[in-house]
Amino acid sequence: MISERDSETTFDEDSQPNDEVMPYSDDETEDELDSRQPTIEPGQNQINRSTKESREPLKKGRTGNGPSESVDCSWQVKANDPHFYEQPEFKRTTFLCFKKSKYAGNAIKTYKYNPITFLPLNLFEQFKRAANFYFLVLLILQADTLLLSSSEPNSLCYVETAELDGETNLKFKMALEVTHRCLQEESAMANFDGLIECEEPNNRLDKFAGTLFWRNMSYPLDADKILLRGCKIRNTDFCHGMVIFAGGDTKIMKNSGKTRFKRTKIDSLMNYMVYTIFLVLILLSAGLAIGHTYWEQQIGNSSWYLYDAQDLSPSYRGFLNFWGYIIVLNTMVPISLYVSVEVIRLGQSYFINWDLQMYYPEKDTAAKARTTTLNEQLGQIHYIFSDKTGTLTQNIMTFKKCCINGQRYVRESGGNIRLYCKGADTVIYERLHPRNLKREATEEALDIFASETLRTLCLCYRDISHNEFEAWNKKLVEASVATTNRDEALDKVYEEIEKNLILLGATAIEDKLQDGVPETISRLSKADIKIWVLTGDKKETAENIGFSCELLTDETTICYGEDIRQVKSTKDFFCGY
Repeated sequence: MISERDSETTFDEDSQPNDEVMPYSDDETEDELDSRQPTIEPGQNQINRSTKESREPLKKGRTGNGPSESVDCSWQVKANDPHFYEQPEFKRTTFLCFKKSKYAGNAIKTYKYNPITFLPLNLFEQFKRAANFYFLVLLILQADTLLLSSSEPNSLCYVETAELDGETNLKFKMALEVTHRCLQEESAMANFDGLIECEEPNNRLDKFAGTLFWRNMSYPLDADKILLRGCKIRNTDFCHGMVIFAGGDTKIMKNSGKTRFKRTKIDSLMNYMVYTIFLVLILLSAGLAIGHTYWEQQIGNSSWYLYDAQDLSPSYRGFLNFWGYIIVLNTMVPISLYVSVEVIRLGQSYFINWDLQMYYPEKDTAAKARTTTLNEQLGQIHYIFSDKTGTLTQNIMTFKKCCINGQRYVRESGGNIRLYCKGADTVIYERLHPRNLKREATEEALDIFASETLRTLCLCYRDISHNEFEAWNKKLVEASVATTNRDEALDKVYEEIEKNLILLGATAIEDKLQDGVPETISRLSKADIKIWVLTGDKKETAENIGFSCELLTDETTICYGEDIRQVKSTKDFFCGY
């Protein structure tokens, strides 16, 4: 009698194949190998029978944890019978009473969302980031607000409007004097019941016309009293306000149109190439399909060895083969072209960031490529439109020279009212009294200041009687609280008082050019790039600044005002108004 332990030990030692006794090849099955084994003794036959039984489950495979479990052979595939897989035994419950065949189709779905789950799942994924939730709360709280009071004297409020107009210098807003005096405490804010009547929501960032009605009085409101959404409060501990426009009615939202995706010339060229190749692919596949149809008519139908048991017309077979040729020849469309171009653009952006010649050491600022889609456009620029102040110049005004006939104080010791006015010479000259003794001397000084690239302003004054001021002030109050055409009404009132002015003098301000401006403009001009600069300076000042920054040369044609319309083709223009 042989024990189980002995049979296992004998199996481990004697079950290894012996090439001398039992040669075999890789193509032979185990049954064939068994049939070729030599005759064995009765005792040894019992051992081999036990061994074969222990190896039988391994031939079927393993589906469970132990080696003796057999495979669940419930997966059945039947040829040319799609309805076979819709039988009830192949159905499984997906949701509630809905059932679906456990056999998948040939379609593969790789998307993460469906039309129902897109919004909730996408929001969940976004707001798993705490920063997104924080910015959402900030957006909900932001503020087209009427400034009522602040922590600063006279309820001043300093704001940064870089997100609105790109200017980084601080601007100040000031509340009404009545709200500054009465609404400093939060308890007073709770009892505030003023009514604001103003313009409809619009996209004009620098304009606002409204009226505050409170305590049987009306007070004019303008843009200097409004805190727009998107601006940042600086140097102010706190401020109180009243919401005027919210959400989509705010001015910044009214200015935000649809974002247009910028495409470079290389993108357009690649699209054109892909369209052309795709058209060639269709034409080539159509030609091959027509040839296959002809071949079917001539040879395929008459060859018994090509018969596939489907009686399809040659034209239908050609139609099916058209799509087959599309699949076979799809490598003609260079899908990797887009990937290659993006990799090149990414490398270019790193070279831009590493460019030492574009590094600004004073502020430790390097060049920053914020997008990789416009790199190649850097060498394809034809025109540059630029503002002068803050772009070519530093926007740091340094008082240099002045021409004033004594010191004056927009009331004198005797109680007389005096109006002071400043502005460009072309505007001031229109409002001067016919008899001005200082006009010729001031004009001569302005020409000298302009030749030295200084920005000039004229100063003038006028003595006003009390009766005239009281009558004019009433018109000013009426115009300032007008709900319609307020700007036109205010301009008309200002015109009444700004007349017969006496020229007092002129000031000259130096606005220095930024470092490297002349060299940069010179190199851009050598690259055949046309440069236009917008300025509000006196034309002599504009010309001299143009020469100093090398925007103008001796070969440049200079045109003024109406002369531009008469010039049909010129290389460069620089116009000062």
